[in-house]
Amino acid sequence: MGTIRAGLISGALATAPMTLVLAVSRWLGLFRTAPPEQIAKNAAAEAGLEEVTDDPEFGPIWLGLHVVFGAGSGLGFGLVRPFLPRSPVAGGAVYGLIVWAVNYVGLMPVLGLFPSPRQAGIRRTVVMIVAHIVYGTVMGVVFSATRKRG
Repeated sequence: MGTIRAGLISGALATAPMTLVLAVSRWLGLFRTAPPEQIAKNAAAEAGLEEVTDDPEFGPIWLGLHVVFGAGSGLGFGLVRPFLPRSPVAGGAVYGLIVWAVNYVGLMPVLGLFPSPRQAGIRRTVVMIVAHIVYGTVMGVVFSATRKRG
């Protein structure tokens, strides 16, 4: 399988266990709203679509956006894979941390869509780091397996 296709597929699939980490963390009371949901709500508000976030169908919308974002990040993984540690687990974990840093330390706070780790608090930050390590690790393993299959 080609690098682009493997990256898209592995990124989309790895979003599921990452989202499970977020769901369990929410259930444990570590935060009230999952960060990807909050980002989607904030983006909708910025676009003047705040009323959409009150719709009961917003749940599948933000989840779908999260999977699409995960697939896009998987595409990025395919492109930088040669520069990461050789092990699928280690390479994926490192990439997951890079995705977290680029988005949660850089992009989202700059765009005003989510607070910086310092502002978000330690619990949310730790959960998001763990979730991104899970995402990256699963993505690395799936990417490696799909590339080996052809």
